[in-house]
Amino acid sequence: MLVLAVVEIPAWVTVQANRQAEAASSIDRAVLAMRVRKWGSERTLQAAAYGNTKGNSGPWVWILNGGLVMSTWDSGPGLDSSLARELYYRAYGRLFTDSPPRMRSMILGDGEGRGPDSTDGFAWDGDVGGTTVGGAKMKGLRLQGSRIDWHLDEASRLAYGEWTLEFYNRHANAQEARCQMLLPPGAFVSRLTLWVNGEPREAAFAGQAKVREAYQKVAVQERRDPVLVTQVGPDRVLTQCFPVPADGSMKIRLGITAPLPEGVLHLPLLLERNFMVMEVLRHAVDVQCTSAFSAGSAEATAASGQPYRWRAELKDADLAMLSCRLANPAKPEALWCEDPLAGDKPRFVTATPRDKAGEPVKKWIVVIDGSESLRPRLNDVRSALEHLGKTASVRTLVAIGGSYEELGKDDTPVASAFRGGSDNSAALTHALDLARTEPGTEVLWLHGLQPFAFADLQALQQLIERSHPPLSLHALALVQGPNRFLESLSRHASVESPARCPDLPSLLAALDLCSGLRPNLGWDYARGEAAPAAGKKVWDHLSRAAVFDEVMKGYQNGAAAEGLAALAAQHHLVTPVSGAVVLETLEQYRAAGLDPGDPNASPKMPLGIPEPSRSLLVMIGIAWLILRRRRE
Repeated sequence: MLVLAVVEIPAWVTVQANRQAEAASSIDRAVLAMRVRKWGSERTLQAAAYGNTKGNSGPWVWILNGGLVMSTWDSGPGLDSSLARELYYRAYGRLFTDSPPRMRSMILGDGEGRGPDSTDGFAWDGDVGGTTVGGAKMKGLRLQGSRIDWHLDEASRLAYGEWTLEFYNRHANAQEARCQMLLPPGAFVSRLTLWVNGEPREAAFAGQAKVREAYQKVAVQERRDPVLVTQVGPDRVLTQCFPVPADGSMKIRLGITAPLPEGVLHLPLLLERNFMVMEVLRHAVDVQCTSAFSAGSAEATAASGQPYRWRAELKDADLAMLSCRLANPAKPEALWCEDPLAGDKPRFVTATPRDKAGEPVKKWIVVIDGSESLRPRLNDVRSALEHLGKTASVRTLVAIGGSYEELGKDDTPVASAFRGGSDNSAALTHALDLARTEPGTEVLWLHGLQPFAFADLQALQQLIERSHPPLSLHALALVQGPNRFLESLSRHASVESPARCPDLPSLLAALDLCSGLRPNLGWDYARGEAAPAAGKKVWDHLSRAAVFDEVMKGYQNGAAAEGLAALAAQHHLVTPVSGAVVLETLEQYRAAGLDPGDPNASPKMPLGIPEPSRSLLVMIGIAWLILRRRRE
């Protein structure tokens, strides 16, 4: 019996830590997580995170908790699954969903036996119609098809892409597919399509509250076929569709407009999802441009008279590493286009290029996320600190657990410090407080995922909102994943995530951009009643970019959300104040007070340049019509 009791000690340590965490501060939760990592049971904590809050510990844990009579054994009050999820990340530095749930066995206990579905997710979904992806991947729900098409336009320094996703559900019940997507830097959703009975239906755009209300009514109450997209943070959108029918599929498409300030496009990614992406799945990627470009290390090719093109079938993990780069982007020039959705506003949009780079930064306070996920990129972190130190003074804080440590002037981060999952809020608050008292100082945050808010962020928000001159926080993700801090701080213009940094060269380039050591292309937009005499005419995605810029500036400056939402909806844009929803029937649109999407007003993927023979036929046809008219 003593041996059995000793065997149960790790589970007891874990149960106690979970129960103590509810009333603990962030620092105390970090201590509890360290205790679980050293002495606890990962299996018990993961079971609680998956919702197995009863029976995840045996009778010996009950005895260790003070029980005396075996016949009265009960596992005690249920554990808090949300606390277990946070504690799991703090202890092990990864999400509990990174491993599948273990099957419960009365004989073998948790995890010793596995059923046919045990590697395929969680069976119950309490987040249908909600505002988050939720914790677990749903049993039987998977992404069965993915197609990504992009067109790069060198003249406008804009790209338009469409991501088509098809979900399959082999479960006996209908399920909702949810995911948070990371868009290219500065990008926004400008189209949403749902296939209903094999026919594509375009989205209605309106204020976020209005489209979410319509989605929840149709999805949760009527259990019909809507899809919803809302922006939840910088370059982040939440996509959800319901129902993916039992033993059936659901197909959606997102249109994305992305700026190319340096002639570089990063592909969109899945940051969070409640469905499986099987190892065998490949994303079919096709990118085209009228000028030369490269995709990773490969050069795009072009047939005679055709655009340059590159295509590949990529694993899910490969999307994060791929970028497409224009070979020789021309110097930006004045641009203009006609806005097809201008309504009663002047319909011609002009864009004048400008360099947003200011004076080079002379003082940096660098906050390094001390989570285990950053350990593989520790050499890149050291190189980044060395690079910054060549042109500025650098002060370094490492977020550890729920607190932080400041490195000495000649010290560098060591691998042993990167353990578990760190709460970065205390380090960021201290760094911004220091920057407030040292004029000319800016804060750089090198981080991984921050999947929980961890602590109250009011102090952090207060520092950013009340500081004058405004503080600058540059957030560079070295490991991609959900980030609740950036989601909550997205309203502040002084908080930016300007670039993707999948490798050291891209990280160093991003540091130079943040430091003001390289040009930072921006645009000044204006409207007029007539086409300008000067400038280059480009496609109408320029007008969408102009409206998105106007909405974001208004949102960050505290303008009324209603007016901004109406402007964004008029131009079919998903922004922090507007969203997109596709419903199934006209009656549902009328009931929600929405106008169904017009296919003719949606952006389209350019199909390329006509082949020479095709162009010749067109010219011959035109000449024949002219001759015929003259004869008549």
